[in-house]
Amino acid sequence: SLVRIIREFDETRRALQLRLREEQASLAHQALHDQLTGLPNRTLFTDRLRQSARSLERRGRGAMLFYLDLDNFKAINDRFGHAAGDCLLVETAARLRQLIRSADTVGRLGGDEFVVLAEDLDDPESAARSLAKRIHLTMQAPVSVGDRQVHSSVSIGIAEVEAGSDPEVNLTRADAAMYQAKRGGPARYEYYNAVIG
Repeated sequence: SLVRIIREFDETRRALQLRLREEQASLAHQALHDQLTGLPNRTLFTDRLRQSARSLERRGRGAMLFYLDLDNFKAINDRFGHAAGDCLLVETAARLRQLIRSADTVGRLGGDEFVVLAEDLDDPESAARSLAKRIHLTMQAPVSVGDRQVHSSVSIGIAEVEAGSDPEVNLTRADAAMYQAKRGGPARYEYYNAVIG
């Protein structure tokens, strides 16, 4: 009957609309998240950084940006293969996620570069020092890669997020501080210094 045909058509249309919405949500998630680790990617992280700089003008509490680079990632990749490298990246992401507060954001920019945005800080320098030490501590534990134990550490650059500042400027500053840390040897952290940067 016509009623049955209309009902079936409506059910099919509803099912298709639902599937389309799910597909759109999945594509939106993929566009803003790193495929391997599920962390926010550069696009989403940059947006969060922009929002943070804007909200600093209102809140008056500090925010710090951490730029992390795995110290011996290339050597691990070359020696044990890409699967081992991927394993290390996924485990690093998981460890960083566990360390940060719910208000903070951890992202992956690509390769072996991670970023952390710590917001709403009473004493930004002391909070940054504390988090950097905790990151180094958590990275000391070996990572299981198949039947092997792989050791890695991170070099960390830290830059204060200034009210209304441009996210790319902040990333560049934290990146410069990270390179400064790397020059001093593995498992170090450095603050951005305008004189150096």
